[in-house]
Amino acid sequence: NTTLMNYLPDAHAHGAQIFTQIEVLHVRRTEQGWAVAYRDHSSRHEAMAGDPPFVLAERVILAAGTLGSTEILLRSR
Repeated sequence: NTTLMNYLPDAHAHGAQIFTQIEVLHVRRTEQGWAVAYRDHSSRHEAMAGDPPFVLAERVILAAGTLGSTEILLRSR
């Protein structure tokens, strides 16, 4: 029972979208659920000025480890 071999494939099979090389900047509650602002590290281009891109989700699971999840929550208050 590992995250890579069991939990992520199962989540994907049930409709979850999985993103890699993404840094979550903050999350915020919206009328539709949650907005997750992020920075994409898969591109070598500099980020454009202005608001960061975001995705909308009904549910968000923070699993960035003890320090990473706490950091995201503190930035999101």
